[in-house]
Amino acid sequence: MDSSALASAESWLSTIAVAKIVATALVAIGVAIVFGSEWISRPFEATVTHAREVQVLALEADAKRFSAEAETAKREIAIARADAAKADENAGKANERAAVASQRAAEAQLELAKFRQPRRLTQEQKARISEKLKSFAGVIFDTGWGYPNEEQQEFVGELEDAINGAGWKQVDWPGRYIPRPGRHNAGAVAAASDISIQWHPTDNALFLTAATALVAALKDEEIAAHIDRLNEANASENVMHILIGMKR
Repeated sequence: MDSSALASAESWLSTIAVAKIVATALVAIGVAIVFGSEWISRPFEATVTHAREVQVLALEADAKRFSAEAETAKREIAIARADAAKADENAGKANERAAVASQRAAEAQLELAKFRQPRRLTQEQKARISEKLKSFAGVIFDTGWGYPNEEQQEFVGELEDAINGAGWKQVDWPGRYIPRPGRHNAGAVAAASDISIQWHPTDNALFLTAATALVAALKDEEIAAHIDRLNEANASENVMHILIGMKR
């Protein structure tokens, strides 16, 4: 081998050796940097990890708090709905009571209007009463009312027309009476209410059935009537006393 080739080979070996030394140094430096950076980064990583743990704990606490608030809100909504339902129920009951009270008030007003309305008999009503009493034709009766009273005075004439139309026989009141031109004298009485039908105790068998029919016929026309024990100073026997009193 000539001297120039040897010199070239030695030069390359020298260069390669230097390169190895440089590479080894670079590896050592890299390892040092890795371990150094690991050592340096540990405090920062701990800080970051701690911060994240604190953040996670805060988020978990918020989640629990929000969940509790949501449950509280649900309970409050349920209570509010129950209260609203109870309020609706109470309102419904109050409306029902008000409706019942209004109906009763209207009924009371109607009854009051009926009570204040004077008793009257139309021609049709008179005809119906006469028809129902015709089977008792021949019954003798007299009349009386709480004189002076215009409502009773006008009504007694209409009632007399209906009864006379059935073939009953009217006579004058024998005691203290009210003279009436064109009509039989009527008794001035005080102890009567609605229409009171009376007779002497010995005439019970004679008048009871006829009086019961008269009461029923009047009630069919919405006129109150009843049979009473004799309580007027009229001792006439065989005579039915029909007394017109105040409406009850």
